[in-house]
Amino acid sequence: MTKPDPSSSESRSIRAAKAVAALLLTAVAAFAAAPAQAQDLYRPVVTSSPASGDTYKPGETIVVQVRPRSSPLVSLTSVDTGNRPVLGLNVGGSVKQLTGTLQRRRFTSETIRDNELQRDYTIQRHTNVLEFRYMVRKGDRDTNGVSVAANALRGGNIGATIGGSTFGGGSHNPSISKSHLVMRDQSGHKVDTPAPSFSGVSGPTVTFYREASVNYRLPTIANADEAYNVTYSVTQALPAGYSLNSSTATITGLRDIRTGRVDRSDYTLRATDGHSRTATLTFSLAVSTDRGIESITITSTPGTDKTYGKNGDFGTDDTINVTVKFTHRLSVVIRRNVCLNIRIGAHTRRQCNPTSDLSNRDVWDRIFFRYAVQESDWDGDGISFPSNPLGAGKDSSLHYHAAGIGGGVRWVNRDYGEILDDPNHKVRGRQTTPTFGTTASPAYSWIKDNAVSQALPGATLGDGGVTYAIEPALPAGLTFAAGTRTISGTPTAAQARATYTLAATDGDGDKGTLRFSVEIQELLLSISSPSVTEGAAGETAILEYDVTLNRAPGRQVTVEYAAATNPGTAASGADYTAFTGGTLTFAAAETSKTVEVTVTGDALDEPDETVRVALANPSGATLGRAAVGTGTITDDD
Repeated sequence: MTKPDPSSSESRSIRAAKAVAALLLTAVAAFAAAPAQAQDLYRPVVTSSPASGDTYKPGETIVVQVRPRSSPLVSLTSVDTGNRPVLGLNVGGSVKQLTGTLQRRRFTSETIRDNELQRDYTIQRHTNVLEFRYMVRKGDRDTNGVSVAANALRGGNIGATIGGSTFGGGSHNPSISKSHLVMRDQSGHKVDTPAPSFSGVSGPTVTFYREASVNYRLPTIANADEAYNVTYSVTQALPAGYSLNSSTATITGLRDIRTGRVDRSDYTLRATDGHSRTATLTFSLAVSTDRGIESITITSTPGTDKTYGKNGDFGTDDTINVTVKFTHRLSVVIRRNVCLNIRIGAHTRRQCNPTSDLSNRDVWDRIFFRYAVQESDWDGDGISFPSNPLGAGKDSSLHYHAAGIGGGVRWVNRDYGEILDDPNHKVRGRQTTPTFGTTASPAYSWIKDNAVSQALPGATLGDGGVTYAIEPALPAGLTFAAGTRTISGTPTAAQARATYTLAATDGDGDKGTLRFSVEIQELLLSISSPSVTEGAAGETAILEYDVTLNRAPGRQVTVEYAAATNPGTAASGADYTAFTGGTLTFAAAETSKTVEVTVTGDALDEPDETVRVALANPSGATLGRAAVGTGTITDDD
């Protein structure tokens, strides 16, 4: 009978399988012999990372995994579908009960040596794990880091296959123990809801008038969408007759005729969240005995979408109507001199010549402005008014008649505080979508371990400003700065060319996209295999080994060189001058260096001989396939 060829692929596969199986069976035996009371599961591990720093914010997801001991020799294979395992995740003292799912994960790549064939085999070790996910909610806070108590995994049965391998096999256990050790506070996985902040918010200068009914909204915190359970208070008592709504930061009330003026003073508005953290804002308030502005109110109705200028193509008669009410009936309005500043997005629109109806005593105390929306108007937050929107101080354009002794014509005081964005009155003069025009899809090629800084094209049009994002996630080591549309960082792994999408989203959600591609190439080092004629006795020649990079680096690259482990057939010290090796340094943009070996000539008739030089320990690049150069000394005797 003919014996199988030991070099055949089938024989090699069988030997590799036996080698792997022997290794796995040894570990399985150890697992099977473990004491019955030992935990069958490793302690839980947090496998996610906060988006920045060591703290998760609301909306981020915490991922916790539980895997079996002796994994991957033990693989979780099933859970009760109607009663899945539940893990208690402690977030700042509040235990969140999370339902687990089975997920396949690779844990190791192991190289096994077949001594008979003198070859290495690499196997991928896999197992299933239980994975638990928790999305952080507003109000969650854990300054020590999340934790899991010992044996906090409960619920239905967990099935496992024990002793399985890449080649199959193993025995099934339908219900392994759910016991595990404690996962103590994870300092790299803290949780916090942002504290209230007035960053970027200015305190207004407010003037109220005696006998005027007040309903004035103060600024609220800048991060109202993020902060948790915020209430407002004023650290000093407001003037008599006024109070603060703790939910909306609105001052309401009426100071009657029997009380006098209040000199201008600073007050402190304090925002306190559900964790007793505070932020403060200083505003100025005075109460005048003058006649002045009682209220400024938008009286028009923009429609069900709360937006003006959107019901049709631009040119429709969408109009913003504003009523200014005074504390006393007017007697004269010089319309051409009375103007209202309306803040629409980044623009302040000045509307003059209000209407009034002095023939109707019921409306002597108010004037009316009408503003037609322009094509370029856009305000996604809502219309607002700057401080003193009618102008500061007293003005002869607005008169009233004072009653009683010493009566006569008096001028109206126009001082008034800032009026904040009103989300019920947004503006969009014309609807546009961000566009990248005819820009071709850019293709970028970068080098692993070399710094990248690449600005991407910008979009035009769009309403209310454009924000940028990239989908999917960029290669490892690269980040995207949306404000400058710049990709930067140092890629840590090579990748074939892949396609990404740059999305430009405007203030009302319209989106334009640009596709671009990225490849990350290896920066590879190689060494040549030169030859040189030996020469006569007493002469020398030079073997020149070219050490090259496959492309120009963006930073310094170093690599060591020395005689190879198998140095070749030439004799060091006899056929060539012995050398100890050294380090080559490539500056940025350099691609070639030379290693020289001095050959000693002789008069002997001998075969051609070789000198092998090896590259090792590269920094900033990777060794290519040609990491050993074989120099040939050609005999000429």
